[in-house]
Amino acid sequence: MRVSGFDLENLKPTYQLLIGIPGRSNAFSISKKLGLSPSIIKRAQTLLKDDQIHVEELLKNIYDDKLWIEKEKQEIEKNSNQITLLRKSLEEKQRSFDEKRFGYS
Repeated sequence: MRVSGFDLENLKPTYQLLIGIPGRSNAFSISKKLGLSPSIIKRAQTLLKDDQIHVEELLKNIYDDKLWIEKEKQEIEKNSNQITLLRKSLEEKQRSFDEKRFGYS
């Protein structure tokens, strides 16, 4: 699972630069992964103010949306490149057809 540029599975940063998106804390996830007592983690979570929790959720949603948008953008670029290649191929076939049929280019 990747959250805010941090690989929680391997406890390593992903070194992914996210311009304009503040980072979120992975302290609880990392502490859990490192074996800190669940009761201590739960107690620490109860000490957070509701607005802090909402900000963390909001940051995660922004990050997840950014990843989704980047993936969609790459897919659109890939499709656009394929369309360009197909258009060029069709134009070339049309030129070839016109030359054979009408004797001109």
